[in-house]
Amino acid sequence: MTTREQWLILGEDGVPTQTALNLVAANETNSALLALWINRNLKGQQRHCAFDRLVNAIARHNGHDQAVDIFEAECKEQHMEYPTLYLCGPINGCTDAEANDWRTLVKENWPGKCIDPMKRDYRGKEAEAFREIVELDKIEVAACDVMLVNYDKPSVGTSMEILYAWERGKRIVVVCKPDAVISPWLRYHAHHFANSFADALEHIRAV
Repeated sequence: MTTREQWLILGEDGVPTQTALNLVAANETNSALLALWINRNLKGQQRHCAFDRLVNAIARHNGHDQAVDIFEAECKEQHMEYPTLYLCGPINGCTDAEANDWRTLVKENWPGKCIDPMKRDYRGKEAEAFREIVELDKIEVAACDVMLVNYDKPSVGTSMEILYAWERGKRIVVVCKPDAVISPWLRYHAHHFANSFADALEHIRAV
């Protein structure tokens, strides 16, 4: 089989296979011809993927393995699908700092989506808006992948959201102080305990 025929071995994604690209990477003329073929015959994401593979193959052939490893790791990080977090914790009776600071910290350090119930600040309006509060919170809990709980102080709403999430198969990660007294109910319905938000996010990444 000629090198030219090897170019046309396509993977399941419609892009020349890495094996085919490796064969032409050693030859500058063949690499240029393949780049022209990719540009003429592929579009959108397929074209982008094929050029990435070709450049990586050429770089590896020329001894730049470490640089390619770094590039591929960065690409993987950028395209990784992160679970959606629901930021569960006390709101009623909390100051702005107590309700917002930890949520802001998490949102700044989590590359995926965070659902923040504080975007609907009902403090002071709980009595008249109780149905709206609960029903919207339930919708958002159901939409998350992981419930991240700030167990800073006991909260009826937080406890009920945890149970609601657990019954729907959501993963529940609780952040609490090292000396926190954990209720048997909370311990039963949580999948992981951490003593900092950094540790909690690291655990969620690894799962």
